[in-house]
Amino acid sequence: RLLPSGLGVKPEVSKDEFFEPLGIEKPVPAFLRSKVPIRNRNISKRDTEMLIRSIWSARAEYIRSEAKQKVVPQAPLSFHEHIFKVLRLKVGNFQNMISEVGMNLMEGCRRYLDDADVEMFKMVV
Repeated sequence: RLLPSGLGVKPEVSKDEFFEPLGIEKPVPAFLRSKVPIRNRNISKRDTEMLIRSIWSARAEYIRSEAKQKVVPQAPLSFHEHIFKVLRLKVGNFQNMISEVGMNLMEGCRRYLDDADVEMFKMVV
């Protein structure tokens, strides 16, 4: 044997390590679409709030820029599309990473629902 016993053997994966994928169908928001299990990063309350704050800030900037452009308004960007756009800017155009951050954000919202900012964000989403 080249490896000591126990090394090289995959440990059992707990259900808390991964989220079940929600699929890639149209009803699933783009920032949560995945066909493979998504890693649970157990993000902290601080990271959850920082991500929410960056999404709100980008949304305010989007609304300001739309107001400055005095052209015929297009269909406004839905909030789900906006979240997808913000996450894509943060992690790149990698759907697996976007869905990982998105799913962990939503899990953080579920966990820290007692915070008023998190609760408001969850209600909007």
